[in-house]
Amino acid sequence: MTSFTIARRRAKNSILAVSIFMVVMLLLSACGGDPQTQQKADASKTDLDRLISQAQGIGVPTTILKPIIQQESAITNTRAPFTIFSGQPATDYYSNLTQRYQLLTVQVRGLETQVTQQYDYQAALDIQDLENALAQRQAQNFTEAKTFANQLKQYQNQLAKAQYPKDYTQISTNAKQSTLALHLLGPAYNDLVTMQGNIKQLHASHVDTTALNQQYQQGLQLFRNA
Repeated sequence: MTSFTIARRRAKNSILAVSIFMVVMLLLSACGGDPQTQQKADASKTDLDRLISQAQGIGVPTTILKPIIQQESAITNTRAPFTIFSGQPATDYYSNLTQRYQLLTVQVRGLETQVTQQYDYQAALDIQDLENALAQRQAQNFTEAKTFANQLKQYQNQLAKAQYPKDYTQISTNAKQSTLALHLLGPAYNDLVTMQGNIKQLHASHVDTTALNQQYQQGLQLFRNA
């Protein structure tokens, strides 16, 4: 009789333990929220990361993307609420997460368009500056202007084919360098003219100008090859 009673107690305890375990599992399952909603949030984050990487790859500066990257990091570091008996708070949390990731994705696309347009406009301005500087040197009959005219045509063709911020950045850099070189042609040429005049005066005064003439010819050659 005693053995039978002990067996019944053990059976009841086992049933009770299994019941408690099942209840706990059900509660934990409910606390996790809708799995599909969580998967959608994860997918939205993946899309955002891919778009940020793409924006950086086409030349959108990281400094411009930094606020969005910081916002994403702050969102990612949050945690779903832990509640008992209902998974709705967790489901709402992941739904909100999805919306916030999607909003940041829209902002990245907007920045891509904005930066591309700005860099396109700046490249066009830099080419215009080059064109103006070239026209000035052509009016002064600089033979070196032909080289810069070819560069100008090359940059204009590149601008017509450019698509991404990095393309426009390279065009701007090249155009600015050519414009600077054109501006420097004037002072360099004036120095050569001044030197030539001094040599003539010294020669008229019966001063040996052989060394100065060599320096002048070397300077002129460097100027022509610039």
